[in-house]
Amino acid sequence: TELKYHKGESLCKQGSFISNTIFIKKGLVKTFLESDHQQIILSLMQSGNFLGLSSLKNEDIFHYSAEALTEVEVCQVNMQVIRTLLVENTEFAGRMLEMSGKETVSAYNRIYSLTQKQLPGRFSELLLTLSSKIYLSTSYENCLTRKDMADLIQSSPESVSRLIKDFNENGITNIQGHQIELLDINKLTELKNTLG
Repeated sequence: TELKYHKGESLCKQGSFISNTIFIKKGLVKTFLESDHQQIILSLMQSGNFLGLSSLKNEDIFHYSAEALTEVEVCQVNMQVIRTLLVENTEFAGRMLEMSGKETVSAYNRIYSLTQKQLPGRFSELLLTLSSKIYLSTSYENCLTRKDMADLIQSSPESVSRLIKDFNENGITNIQGHQIELLDINKLTELKNTLG
């Protein structure tokens, strides 16, 4: 089944029953955990990724929620079909294992960043990741809200605003509204790699 979602629409809800995996054909999606009106963003997922892989061998529920950050097109595939393919098609199983492994490594790197880096380093890493993995440019129109950016680096929107002001004043970035331009990649990389 092919479906389209508008920005802000929910693709799946944490704890809800899962009968289909969701393959993202187009667009950008955030996955997050919900708790007491708070959300912890787990990842940003773009075309070529599946939602619901963590449920293939576990209980049949979504372990996180997902929301469209842009216009999104997906293809829903019955979970049992995926499970059958994993058994019968070794090439498919290998690709799915590779995808799952990348998700795991990404999660490990995110935990490391959040626990070992100061706020400027986490913010630099976010800007560089958006540039190299999502938008493929050093100048891009960011679809994330300040709240999303704050959630991704475990901070507050006010702190993100202060970081933007500081980075702009120091010639590291030129951020105006949703338009982001990275001016000093070397400095951003240096901040990203600074621990403590």
